[in-house]
Amino acid sequence: WTDIKHFPTLKEFFTYVKTTKYNLVLIEQSENSVPLFEFKFPENPLFLFGKEKGGLPEEALNDEYPVVEIPQFGMVKSLNLSCSGSIV
Repeated sequence: WTDIKHFPTLKEFFTYVKTTKYNLVLIEQSENSVPLFEFKFPENPLFLFGKEKGGLPEEALNDEYPVVEIPQFGMVKSLNLSCSGSIV
């Protein structure tokens, strides 16, 4: 069984994460992101992915949490959410 929690706002989610043993890692292509294969993952990572169109909201992308991207080459600009989750 999996315990599922619903958070009405992103702010409530971030507040909750701070009370847990998890270390939040954002998965997003951005100016400040670190390539997946260069990132040193923390213990107990909790991954947050954005929407397939639009990615993570701006309020999530701050200096508080590391941002990791999946390197891509050629004509591929992005991957769908299920592929990204599988790779990470």
